[in-house]
Amino acid sequence: MKGFVSIKELDFVSFLVAVENQILLSKYEDNSTIDKEKALQIIEDSYTFIKSYKLNFGLIDNRAAFLNTTEEARQLLSNNKSLKLLKAQAVLVKTLADRINTNYFIQVSKPIIPFKAFEEEVKALKWLENFKTA
Repeated sequence: MKGFVSIKELDFVSFLVAVENQILLSKYEDNSTIDKEKALQIIEDSYTFIKSYKLNFGLIDNRAAFLNTTEEARQLLSNNKSLKLLKAQAVLVKTLADRINTNYFIQVSKPIIPFKAFEEEVKALKWLENFKTA
């Protein structure tokens, strides 16, 4: 992804940062299952990076093939200490079906910050830009 620099890679997620745009990108890997333990690691790493780099926005690349997230992990990821540091978070999805599932997740989990699904990276970044003055 243009403008992002890799800061940590795990077998299920990679973290990248765009300091100028104040964005932490979490890019999930193909064939990954995110359970409670992995969700807690994602939250801790995200918290550290957001604080260290003074980031205000999150971008999740959820376009990995065969990505599975347990219900417990979804709940942890929708309301946690790293999210409380952000102004907004966008998620990138691959298909309309993925977008519908993500929108359902948003409705059910009620994330604590503005959260929206996009199929195009450009639109997601533009949406996040709207929160820079907020």
